[in-house]
Amino acid sequence: MSRGFAKMRMFSGDLDKKVYRQVIRAAADQQLTPEAFQAMLQSAELKKSMARALREVVGAEAKALLAALDERAPTMLRERRAEFKGFERRLHRSWRKPLDRLEQLLVIAAETGELFSAQWPWAESQDADLVFDVVRRLQARACQVAGEVLTLLKAGYPSGAHARWRAMHETAVTAAFIAKHGRATAERYLLHEHVEAHDAIQLYQEHAKALKLRPYRESELNARAEVRETLGKQFKHTFVGP
Repeated sequence: MSRGFAKMRMFSGDLDKKVYRQVIRAAADQQLTPEAFQAMLQSAELKKSMARALREVVGAEAKALLAALDERAPTMLRERRAEFKGFERRLHRSWRKPLDRLEQLLVIAAETGELFSAQWPWAESQDADLVFDVVRRLQARACQVAGEVLTLLKAGYPSGAHARWRAMHETAVTAAFIAKHGRATAERYLLHEHVEAHDAIQLYQEHAKALKLRPYRESELNARAEVRETLGKQFKHTFVGP
């Protein structure tokens, strides 16, 4: 009977042989012929029996299964990566022109940012320096996100690329807003990073003991209070970036 079930080739060859034998044994114990087994494959009861068999063998043989999977992993990963490389080659062949154009634009944007930063007349105007410094950071972040967009497109994940494109647009809008409104807005944007950092520290403090980590000292927890003293109580409600 087991031979008959095996010929049906219902399971992947990568499935651990111990699991395969256990599932077949569970079906054989119910005195099912291969034909009946195939006909009842959609049966809820049979699915429950198979699930029970899988749980039993996984529970008893978890370490052995993990060792077997680890042993097969290099071959599996090599085959998977080869398959993905082939897919990416075919995708790039079909979409070469827009993908290459996007990469070209990304390189131009990154090099332009570097050029402007190197030629900026630092120390001539503190107000202008602060605004430029914030905007160039945002431009660098936008270039990084654009690289993520390109990577996702080349790998065949257009929905993920579209989501990151929205993030890049938000970064560009933030940079334009700061450039338009000057030093005060740039300063608030930078100080807001301290607020976010402080919020993260507070969360860390709550769980540091459970995680067996060193809590922050009291002197390290004053960032938000200092920012509020500088900008007022309404600062936490001010939109300053994505």
